[in-house]
Amino acid sequence: MLVVTHVPDGQPDNADQGKELVLAQDCILKLQSSVLSLQARNQELEAGLQQLSEDAEALKSANESASATITGQQQEIDDLKAQIVSLTAAVDAATNELADTKTTKTTK
Repeated sequence: MLVVTHVPDGQPDNADQGKELVLAQDCILKLQSSVLSLQARNQELEAGLQQLSEDAEALKSANESASATITGQQQEIDDLKAQIVSLTAAVDAATNELADTKTTKTTK
């Protein structure tokens, strides 16, 4: 029995495999660079988010303080209005009493 096989001359072309390997390594380096860039950007965003959170807390505190001030001033305004009404009523009563006194004196 005779078996015939074909044996190629020499080794397979390693140059093509070498080029593919270089391209694959280049892709890996680019991906690693992208990952590092994205990680750095993520850290920047997290720091920005932390700052925004701190700013929000500061604004909330300032808003509460302003609201308390406004409430205090509104109470003071209401107290002054009540005082004006009271004084106006007293002046009106005194004016009416004075007018009644003059009217009584002139009729006597």
